[in-house]
Amino acid sequence: VPGAGLLGRPEANALFLRLPRPAVAALRERFFFYEWEPGVVRLMTSFDSRAEDQDSLAAALREILTS
Repeated sequence: VPGAGLLGRPEANALFLRLPRPAVAALRERFFFYEWEPGVVRLMTSFDSRAEDQDSLAAALREILTS
């Protein structure tokens, strides 16, 4: 998603994204996640993560980062 920077190559079930601070706040209104450090969020997946949830998160990121 343009505007979201992946920090490193994922090697496990954790993804770290660098996001603009306003985007972090807007995304937090819709999803639960940890802010690892200011402007960096940690997203966790599991074997039972649903594709619909991942698609929903990606769509929200696109919407937030392009508004």
